[in-house]
Amino acid sequence: RLPLSLRPFASATFRRISLDAGAFETLRRSPQVQKFRNVMPSYQFIASQAGLERYLEEIESATWIAYDTEFISEGRYQAELCLVQVATEFGDALLDPLKIPDLRPFWERLCQDGAISIAHSCRSELEFCYRALGRLPSRLFDVQLAAAFVGFDYPLNYKSLVQATI
Repeated sequence: RLPLSLRPFASATFRRISLDAGAFETLRRSPQVQKFRNVMPSYQFIASQAGLERYLEEIESATWIAYDTEFISEGRYQAELCLVQVATEFGDALLDPLKIPDLRPFWERLCQDGAISIAHSCRSELEFCYRALGRLPSRLFDVQLAAAFVGFDYPLNYKSLVQATI
């Protein structure tokens, strides 16, 4: 379950990759990435517990939190979380769970009553939340299920849904 944007970088031997913030910034400023600068959203790269706490303070009053996870499940009893992509009305962030020792505050934020949690085909995302807290977000919007309720095929991947609606 690798998103389309990461498939060119993947191979049959894809394994755990973690970039420190400096390497990530170097990559982000490379000429290959800069040509997409005007179409790429800006975001925060968060790779520390303190950074996560600051980000959660910034989005404390968010009314919606959209998120997606990237993980490795091959050869494992439980999937290993490798990346959390987050979007709110206050901006976007990438959380590096390989560098952040405790993501429970993030999962707690998703479970608060104040915001709607938005995900596409969110079974795996919910598993990470449940494993961390023993509960699930109370206000959840699954884009894949919503699309099915209004007549789209089920299951329908996100790329196909976007292509069918724009």
